[in-house]
Amino acid sequence: MNLVFTLLIIAATVSIFLAAFAWTRRPSESATPFALLMIAIALWTTGVLFGLSAPDLATKLVWAKFVFLGIATVPVALLLFVLEYTGQQKWITARNVILLALEPLLILILAWTNEAHGLIYANTRLVLVNDFPMVEATFGAFAWVHTVYSYALVLVSTLLLIWNFFRLPGIYKSQAAILLLGISAPWISNIISVAELSPIPRLDLTPLAFTLAGVMFAWGLFRFRLLDLVPVARDRVIETMSDGLIVLDARDRVVDVNPPIVNVIGLPTQKIIGRPVEQVFERWRDLVNAFRDVSSTQTQVAIGDGATRQLLDLRISPLLDARGHILGRAIIVRDISDRAKAENELHRAKESAEAANRAKTGFLTSVGHELRAPLRTITGYSDTLLAEAAEQGLKTFPGYLEQISQAGRHLLAIADHILNLSKIESGTMPLTLRVFDFAGVLRDTARAVQPLAERNNNRLTLQCGENIGGMYADKEKIRFTLNSLLDNACRFTRQGQITINAARAMREGGEWYTVSVSDTGTGMTPAQLARVFDPFTQADTSITREYGTTGLSLAISRRYCAMLGGALDAMSEPGKGSTFTMQLPVRVNDQ
Repeated sequence: MNLVFTLLIIAATVSIFLAAFAWTRRPSESATPFALLMIAIALWTTGVLFGLSAPDLATKLVWAKFVFLGIATVPVALLLFVLEYTGQQKWITARNVILLALEPLLILILAWTNEAHGLIYANTRLVLVNDFPMVEATFGAFAWVHTVYSYALVLVSTLLLIWNFFRLPGIYKSQAAILLLGISAPWISNIISVAELSPIPRLDLTPLAFTLAGVMFAWGLFRFRLLDLVPVARDRVIETMSDGLIVLDARDRVVDVNPPIVNVIGLPTQKIIGRPVEQVFERWRDLVNAFRDVSSTQTQVAIGDGATRQLLDLRISPLLDARGHILGRAIIVRDISDRAKAENELHRAKESAEAANRAKTGFLTSVGHELRAPLRTITGYSDTLLAEAAEQGLKTFPGYLEQISQAGRHLLAIADHILNLSKIESGTMPLTLRVFDFAGVLRDTARAVQPLAERNNNRLTLQCGENIGGMYADKEKIRFTLNSLLDNACRFTRQGQITINAARAMREGGEWYTVSVSDTGTGMTPAQLARVFDPFTQADTSITREYGTTGLSLAISRRYCAMLGGALDAMSEPGKGSTFTMQLPVRVNDQ
């Protein structure tokens, strides 16, 4: 009996240790139900140990009741553990757990109140086995009920592990085989007891068998498993990957693949797993040889020719054990053929757009130059004829000549705008930076635009802060921008108010000018506002006819502000006018 006591002490100690170890690993799947299983086995083993040590029948029966804490819990805990391990968590609901626990709870109540009804033990007495007092009992009805219930749960657990073994590939079969070996221990123990082959009659070997099963489970789960993942986690991560995955062991044998790779190879999984990588990928032997000794890389490789050519993103990572030793390699393959094709098409489209833009810029430059000379001739001769007609007192021709002169000057301004825009877009527009009186530019521009404002019965007001002074920038580009904003406000406002507001303030570590030009004119819709700075764009075709503008000046003005390190923005509301705001640094950085 000393050997029996020793085995029980070892079993109880191991069970407690494994329960504690599993509890520390409970973020890992299956660890929590495994810890519950080992606690139940420890209670069972401890009860048997103290029951054997008890000197009389009454004490032995008290410990027998304690044993039922483990007997009732082990089958349920085992099933929960196996469900978790095999990926059947959908069955582990609060309702199902409660239903599973009803029978064990009933058995516990009946065991602790057995004296009142005898449904667990009908009769009990002490007998001597090898001169050692042991309990001989006749089972009651509910003891047999629990036996059938326990066998059913253990059988379901066993069948789940068998199913799991046949569905898993590669290295996970070894893990599953260890768990199957573990769960066979209680069955073997039961066969020994039924056949009366136990060396110690009437001694329940089941707790020892479940302890052995727990040891095997722990080995399979926490020591043997690859990447600290149970198979269900492997299924979730690997089987649903869109990228191909190949896992090789240290001897370059394929130990795992996922469906995308299986589809490429064209062989069933069972004919892939365990074979050397050069045999599995015979068609790509050159590629296999090129990366045979590579443990870590990320590169792109091409396979196939012509229409079947594929571009692959290849990533190889080493698989290391806890000591840093290489167990094998994980290879992830992603087909990037479509992405590469899209990138090439985007690159070609970009080149085509750039070529078209260069052609447009060249065309605009050519047109601008071709228009300027004849337009200057037209305006020059029309001015000369207008002067001679005035000297001769002619009354009919001056009106026509004035219209010719104005149309020529308008077209000449358009030609100049086209040339400026083409220079900006080609990056050849120079900046002439110098110090000048910004307040003076504001006043001069306002005076120059005053006649245009009065022509539409508008009031033009200039409001400058006291600290408006000098500026280091391109004076002519700022004058052009101010003139464009005021010209635009005067043209689109009738009998209204146009206000220029200028201020100087610290911003972003430097001094900035903010100039806003507001009017009470027609305003713009959101759609019109979104296009107001686009070249050759107007709200509708009637605007050019009515207001004599082509939309180039605002586009050029915004680009000038950007070149000077600032910005030009607009706000507007239909029927309530518009506000254009220019923000520029007081000192423009030298390019």
